[in-house]
Amino acid sequence: MSHLFARLQQAARVQSDSPFYGTHNYFLVNHPEVLKVYKQIAGPIKTLLKQIAGPIKTLLKKDYQRPTSFINQLDKNNASADIVVIDEAHLLLSKPDHYNNFYHENQLLEIIKRAKVVVLVFDQYQVLRMKSFWTLDRLNELIAPYPHQSYQLKHQFRMTASDDLIAWFNQLTNGLIEPLPKNACDHYDFRIFDDAEKMKRAIDFLDKSAGFFPKDEKLLYRFNDIMKDSCSQVDVLGCWLVNYEEYYVKKYCSDIKNVGVLMGLEPWNMMDEPWSEALRGKKVLVIHPFEDSIRKQYEKRRELFKNPQLLPDFELKTLKAVQTSGSATDERFATWFDALQYMCDECDRIDFDVALIGCGAYGFPLAAHIKKMGKQAVHLGGVLQILFGIKGRRWDESDTHLMYNENWVYPDRSEIPAGADKVENACYWEVKTEGKEGSDNG
Repeated sequence: MSHLFARLQQAARVQSDSPFYGTHNYFLVNHPEVLKVYKQIAGPIKTLLKQIAGPIKTLLKKDYQRPTSFINQLDKNNASADIVVIDEAHLLLSKPDHYNNFYHENQLLEIIKRAKVVVLVFDQYQVLRMKSFWTLDRLNELIAPYPHQSYQLKHQFRMTASDDLIAWFNQLTNGLIEPLPKNACDHYDFRIFDDAEKMKRAIDFLDKSAGFFPKDEKLLYRFNDIMKDSCSQVDVLGCWLVNYEEYYVKKYCSDIKNVGVLMGLEPWNMMDEPWSEALRGKKVLVIHPFEDSIRKQYEKRRELFKNPQLLPDFELKTLKAVQTSGSATDERFATWFDALQYMCDECDRIDFDVALIGCGAYGFPLAAHIKKMGKQAVHLGGVLQILFGIKGRRWDESDTHLMYNENWVYPDRSEIPAGADKVENACYWEVKTEGKEGSDNG
């Protein structure tokens, strides 16, 4: 839908020989988060169109609107629209909603009255609210007086399940429960929970361990899209070698040049010739919640490892990552997406050559953003703290602790978030034992 509308607006504003040139067109969706996604997608499309057509604004914020705002705005200006594209048309109001300033009987009918052409996508199985109550019969009855054409979409690009599983889903929505296909979980993360609490814990894992918020499963679709887009920027990938990784690499990592075991990216595993030696002399931006500890540890970098070249001399710059893991909150941001955008904007303002990143679920898309900036990024994740001689429970219990010496520290107390114990039993911080006070940072 976004590409369709982008092409339409390019023709309307750029292509003077097009029959669409000079038309006034709008994109509507009655869901604030989905609308935000479309506005976010418009950025890359706008950049691409600018490369093709020159510095002409083809996509504007005002092109994307909620239905009620669109209707009321046109009425206020005594105006009309040429073409209106509606995504998720089953979310349109089917009755008045005075609280949200809609005083008519049906939003779709009012949109049709104010536009020459309406293009809509409709799914009768996604009707969730009585004030947006739709059936296929009701839709057909409403559009019957107007010339129209209908097409049935049979392929959902975001759903990469097998044909057998998709058929099973379709039968389920029609009220028929059939045996689950044997290939239901082939290259597709499909789970059935017999306990709602177990399902809640699965969602909580992303919330507590990686910092995603708020805990709203509807937002996971947008999160999923951002992660898949970030995959397209990967050059070298370290894998855990778990289920579905191979599928995602083949499907979404279009420019990947090398895939290996995750531990192969840890420079101390090649102590004699660590790749981190290549950081020498560069402007290095470290994005991590442990900003203070990293700065202090870098001052004694020559005493941290047997081979001091593991952490060479460079111009250290830091960006304190937003910390929303565990029970931590940051009142500056309403959603994880807002916090991510903040860090992307901060990166845009900093002069650096390469970024080292470890900040939960923010890290991967942040690295993709930095590559799009024309710079380099290495997303090491949680293990980045080891590069600066910062201990943590996860490594206390592995062979990595053999590198520890008297110059290594645990993260400063100020860097321990609320609910740290909910993040894999405080894996990035110091394990407190009964009767032990303080830490060895002092």
